[in-house]
Amino acid sequence: MTVHRTGFWRILTVLSTVGLAFLACSQTRPRAPEAFPETDIVFQVSTLWDEWNSDKDSLGFINADGTGLTYVNGWRAYSPPVLPVVTNDGSMVAFRIEGNPYMPGDLVIWQVGQPARGCNVDPGSYRPALTVGTTRAVIDLASPRGRLMILDLAECFDNDAPLTGSILTLSAPDTQIHGALSPDGEMLAYAERDPDLGSRVVIVRRMSDGAETTLGQGIMPAWSPDGQWIAYTRLDGIYKADSKGEDIHRILDYTSPDSSGRPLYPDWWPPLPSWSPDGKWLVYHKCILPPAPKTHCGEEIEDYAIFKVNVETGEEIKILDGGLNPYWRWKPRSE
Repeated sequence: MTVHRTGFWRILTVLSTVGLAFLACSQTRPRAPEAFPETDIVFQVSTLWDEWNSDKDSLGFINADGTGLTYVNGWRAYSPPVLPVVTNDGSMVAFRIEGNPYMPGDLVIWQVGQPARGCNVDPGSYRPALTVGTTRAVIDLASPRGRLMILDLAECFDNDAPLTGSILTLSAPDTQIHGALSPDGEMLAYAERDPDLGSRVVIVRRMSDGAETTLGQGIMPAWSPDGQWIAYTRLDGIYKADSKGEDIHRILDYTSPDSSGRPLYPDWWPPLPSWSPDGKWLVYHKCILPPAPKTHCGEEIEDYAIFKVNVETGEEIKILDGGLNPYWRWKPRSE
């Protein structure tokens, strides 16, 4: 499929002005199913550039061993769900519409058996980062950028009450940032652009006094369930580091096998590592097209596959062909 990029962005810009208006109408809000599948992982089923329409599957669910693959339909809106997360008890899924790494997207909450709700915030374009054991999330904001909001997603269901989430201004207003809270809420890992390096860097901030430690180049930080490690994506692979930046090493190599050092992951959908509940594995997607000078994933969901990697041994296992942005639920619902 070939898409004229300029025209595509214009279309999405127009659609973004009516996104929350669509969700505000109770007659048209898509209703969530009575229950979401009881699986380990939720994932994205569209790239935004492929042949998606409102009659197709909306979200994918699968277990980490590849069993239980289920597709949920019902999101009958103009734009597919992207960057999904699911709460511990499986009762709520949050995702963005129109979202991609370069453009803001409305934040939508889908609770079982309920009409979808558009959260009344000014969201940026990254996945909401849920905190372990809660419905509290870190959300990047736009207009201006450089800010993060810490918000309980349950507040999005009360349209009449003002949101009580705290807002952190961490960077210049023209800088897009994203971040995640440690399980104890005492540390914030976030990524912002460093003008001196010309790339994004991962920073760990102590919430009590604002003291910061820079881990180095990277994006998409995610805390392990025990709060001891931060996983993040760099140009040459997935890394993990302790919060002090004293123990940093690469878990997975992403560079091209032709020794060019060219990153294999695409700019449009870089991998977002997500931890398993026991802290032993990370789940993520990556491009599976053969390496070539002009290879660039992005338009077809079949360009990607979902994998998991053992953080100690580096063992990599494919879970599914055709999926994006997997998110591992923090604990099994049966517990």
